[in-house]
Amino acid sequence: MYVCTYVLVDKNLRTVWREVDTCAQRAVKHTMWRLEKLNGELVALLPVNGQEQYTVGRRDSDILLADKSVSRAHAVLRLDGGELWVMDLGSKFGSQLGAARLVKDERSRLVGGDHLTFGATQLTVVLLPPFEFCCSGLSRKETEALRPQIEALGGKLHKEWMPAVTHVVMTRMRVTPKLLYALVTATPIVTPQWLALAAARTRADEPLPKCSDVRCVPPLGPGLPEAVQQVLAERALLFKGRRFAWLGGDEAGEAAVQARHHAATILELMGAEPLCEAATDADAVGAQIDGGTHFLFAEDVAPGGYNARNIGSSSPPTPPPHPPTHMP
Repeated sequence: MYVCTYVLVDKNLRTVWREVDTCAQRAVKHTMWRLEKLNGELVALLPVNGQEQYTVGRRDSDILLADKSVSRAHAVLRLDGGELWVMDLGSKFGSQLGAARLVKDERSRLVGGDHLTFGATQLTVVLLPPFEFCCSGLSRKETEALRPQIEALGGKLHKEWMPAVTHVVMTRMRVTPKLLYALVTATPIVTPQWLALAAARTRADEPLPKCSDVRCVPPLGPGLPEAVQQVLAERALLFKGRRFAWLGGDEAGEAAVQARHHAATILELMGAEPLCEAATDADAVGAQIDGGTHFLFAEDVAPGGYNARNIGSSSPPTPPPHPPTHMP
């Protein structure tokens, strides 16, 4: 969903006229809002524990601003269906949205990129991309138990991996397609504890927990190296320029189809050329090997009939060096 905002600025880049297109699609519920100072310092991250209304002031407020020009009860911010609104409470030095002074007790809708001024304190409004989660290795009951925490963060829960996923939730790291997708796209892999800590925030100025927090990193399953627990952008280049062929045989079962789909997608995300079919005769297989092709097959599918010896070649070509056996 989208919000269209039309802004007119003067030669000093100050907002002199602003209109929100009310016919445009409105902000979705699954959002988080960040208020920050001009230097990027966090002032507030909303929502907090499902709260809808937040007072802004110098004392006894949800959002505290240490500025003498800010009144004790200066303004109110309210979340309504994912949209963020602001209303001045009759403060002494006033509030501004862009260059427009807010009228007491009249609320105005905010959009990402807006500039708010309370007294002399200038803030930027940032609309964060929605949090989107998928779980791997959790039972249906365990997954559903996380839904309230995800909704408290304004997030979405997906059954399957998709490019929009921002976090993969696991209790223990083991090799699954979702784990591999997360590794090659540098997507954080966290424990349910990350969600619990994030949803349990009680202050607007409290940041989200770090994904690298020891409480939030799933323990390693058998045989997995410690590097799996790290987010490494260079994984996207691990197989750059390499060519792979699929030794799928004639199997057409759902598991084999899924195995090929995941292999093709993950390899391309790691820079490989599009997955091709393995040849079926000796000369063509030899040509593929000479050309540097690597061969893949589903773990439970024997690749018999595809290597050079099995199809009649007495002296198969020496295969090129294989790609790394362990993902960094």
